[in-house]
Amino acid sequence: RLCDYLDVSQPTLYRMFATQTGMGPLAYVHRARMDRARVLLTGDARSVKEVAHTLGYEHANDFSRAYKRFFGMNPSVTL
Repeated sequence: RLCDYLDVSQPTLYRMFATQTGMGPLAYVHRARMDRARVLLTGDARSVKEVAHTLGYEHANDFSRAYKRFFGMNPSVTL
């Protein structure tokens, strides 16, 4: 959808993203979600389940796995 909106091909979008951010669009979005997750877990009195749903994860387990893969620790440790 983003390619259609910007009227560019996927390789062009990827190249533009990589030039500006050093990573592809999906990696950028994933990093932004994980950074936001860390802020929500450390700043607010929210549960892991609440943070998962805030970030658009349907299941808290999916969020927990993604968080652990990204940061190397469970999100509950961040609380």
